[in-house]
Amino acid sequence: LGTEVNNGIAQDAWDYYAVDVPAGEDALVVKLLGLNADADLYVRESVKPSGNVAQGGQYDCGSYLGGTNTETCELRDAGGKRYIIGVYGYQAADYRLRATLDNGVLEITDLSDGQAASDRVEQTDWRYYRMTVPAGQTRLSVTLDGMTADGDLYVRQGQVPSGNPNSGANSDCYSVRASTSAETCVVSNSEETDWYIGIYGYQSTDFSVTATSSNDARLAVHKLTRVNKGERIKKTLDDAPQSSGSAGGGSLGLLALLALTLLGIARRRHT
Repeated sequence: LGTEVNNGIAQDAWDYYAVDVPAGEDALVVKLLGLNADADLYVRESVKPSGNVAQGGQYDCGSYLGGTNTETCELRDAGGKRYIIGVYGYQAADYRLRATLDNGVLEITDLSDGQAASDRVEQTDWRYYRMTVPAGQTRLSVTLDGMTADGDLYVRQGQVPSGNPNSGANSDCYSVRASTSAETCVVSNSEETDWYIGIYGYQSTDFSVTATSSNDARLAVHKLTRVNKGERIKKTLDDAPQSSGSAGGGSLGLLALLALTLLGIARRRHT
C-alpha cells in the first residue's frame, strides 16, 4: 500500500498483485498509469479477477478505457479485506501500479431542485452530488451538459454510483454517450429519497449538472354526461309549475278558452 510498482506486461498476459486493507479503513483506490500502450485494470476481493464480465469474466471493479488512459478502481467498505489486483495486457505495455487508502470522506455537493451546478472533473476522477426528492414527486430527471470533453453520468438511489452495471459496477441509471453530447437519466421515485449523482471524467472536462423532480401523474379526466335537446325540452315542460286547483284544472281552462274563441268566429261569419 502506498508503494508504486513499475513493471511491463506482454500482450494477452496477466500480472497479479495482492493488497491487504487494514480494518477501520474505508476505501481502496487503485490506479494503473504511465502506460505506453493499452492495458486494463481489474480488482476482486479474495480471488483473482478474470476479466471483462461481457466476456464471462468476474471482478468487483474494472477499468478499461483504451489507449494509454489512466485506469482507476475505487472500492468502498474495503477495511479488513484482501484484494487481488489484475493487470491485463490488451497490448504489450509498460505501466506503473499504485494502491492507496482513502479516508472514506467523499465530497458530496447537495443540489437544489431545478438549479444547475457547474464544476470540473479530471480524467478518471469522480464528482458526486446528492438530490433529495420529496414524497409525492414521482420522477427525477438529471441532465449533464455544457461539457468541453467526454464525461459520463451515473445515478443511484441511497448511495453513490460506482460505474456501468454492464462492467460489474452499480448504478440505477447511466448515460455514456460519446464526446460532448448531453447525458440524461430519468428515474422513478416512490417516497422521500436521497438520489446520488456521479459524474465520471472519461476525459478531463468542465460540465453543468441539473436535477429536477416532478410529479408526472396524469390529470384526472372528468366525463361529461350528454343531454339530448329533446330531453332538455321534456324536462323543462315537466318542471314547469302547474296551475293551482284540482288536477286537470289547467287543461279544462284551456278548452273553455278555445270554445269561446270558436263561438266568436262563428258569430262573425253569420253577421
